[in-house]
Amino acid sequence: MLKEERRSLLLCATRLNTNSAPDQHFLLQTSTREHMRKMNRRICSLKIETRKSEKKSQHNIH
Repeated sequence: MLKEERRSLLLCATRLNTNSAPDQHFLLQTSTREHMRKMNRRICSLKIETRKSEKKSQHNIH
């Protein structure tokens, strides 16, 4: 799901960049960068959560 979100965001970004003024391009770049940062943070926290739950399930097995 996150990959899909990222892909659509990039598609949207390139579409806007091709037919927009330089300052709009800059604004879009920064907002996209911010969004990517948030997405990456979310991905990292998801990875940590899954790791924790995996450890818990491993303990339950033994």
